[in-house]
Amino acid sequence: MSLLLCRQEAVSRPYYVEALDVHLYSSQELCYVIYHHPLLVMEDFVDERLIAFIRDELNMSFLAGKLEKWKASGENPDEMLFAILSECFYYSPAEISRYRQQVAALRKKAPAEFEKERADYLFSIRQYGKAVQIYERLLDGAAGGMDREFTGKLWNNLGAAYARLFQTARAFSAYEK
Repeated sequence: MSLLLCRQEAVSRPYYVEALDVHLYSSQELCYVIYHHPLLVMEDFVDERLIAFIRDELNMSFLAGKLEKWKASGENPDEMLFAILSECFYYSPAEISRYRQQVAALRKKAPAEFEKERADYLFSIRQYGKAVQIYERLLDGAAGGMDREFTGKLWNNLGAAYARLFQTARAFSAYEK
């Protein structure tokens, strides 16, 4: 599956986004993914492979250099996402501002809540295996002060993910807990 928006750069090797199972062929498609899937891109999305795609395939070496410096500095990684959105000129400043607010609101959540929301989002886009990994990781750390209601939601969602993976025994066990 691929996205195809207005502008199509001459890309010989598209960038593959595994979580969405899409190939990106333009800077607009990259911006679309960043803007519409913040929970997928807030953690380790901007890596060497993406920076190479931006530099080599999209011919945006200035942006790639900027991202490399930001990554090396260890500063706020969300700023790299905002830089991509700004430099590609696909979204208006008002839309980028709304995106900043959305990311800031997600970052204010407790780490366990943020991870649960990420897992729920992965579940919603049918990435059940990845959702299971996050739910299990959260439940392994359940002694870390999560209340019973939150833990119950995790067990329920873990059971639902296992059920979607046709692992009925594990789903039943999770639902029992």
